Amino acid sequence: MADTIPPTADTAPQRFPLTGGEVVAAIYRIVFRGRGDNDVFANAAIRWTDFIAPVLIFLALDLIYETATEAEMRRVASASGRAALIIYGILAGGILFRLLVATGVTWGLARVFAAPARIGPGLLGYVWMETALISPGIIIVRSGIGGDDPVWLVIFGGFLPLLFLFYGASRVMSVAFGLSHLGFGFLFAVAGSVISYLVERLISW
Repeated sequence: MADTIPPTADTAPQRFPLTGGEVVAAIYRIVFRGRGDNDVFANAAIRWTDFIAPVLIFLALDLIYETATEAEMRRVASASGRAALIIYGILAGGILFRLLVATGVTWGLARVFAAPARIGPGLLGYVWMETALISPGIIIVRSGIGGDDPVWLVIFGGFLPLLFLFYGASRVMSVAFGLSHLGFGFLFAVAGSVISYLVERLISW
């Protein structure tokens, strides 16, 4: 019987850092083309600094949207620099809290359903997905739908785009975390956002 050669550092897969552009490009390729050869997360080397850019962009997007859609908030903030600092500080804190809770929930799911080596890359994919896919998609849909719109417009301009958005997010999560089934990808895509929304409602209540 041949001797079994233990794995060494030379035979271990090499891990490479991912740029934000590579992650975002992979996310959109996965959404529109599927897994294919788009799994850039498999041998990714993840550092905590990789999360800075998507978090800051996510924060900026949400702050811009909230400012643009809340006239009363703009009026109060324009009263003085101190008022603006307080208002935007509270708003930024709430946005970051929701993202932190959502990411924490996703991390908890990954501890159960994903391989240990895929947790870090998957979480980076999750944060970039929220930043580059979910957040802009929801903003676009909400901006195009009003309360007085007819039902057919709400369905075709709101419900169906959101359905496709979360289907694409499910594909991204199934690849990023190396999950075996699209259903798990859907769980990873929506659970964090749902829990963070419920926690926020509970705190405000």
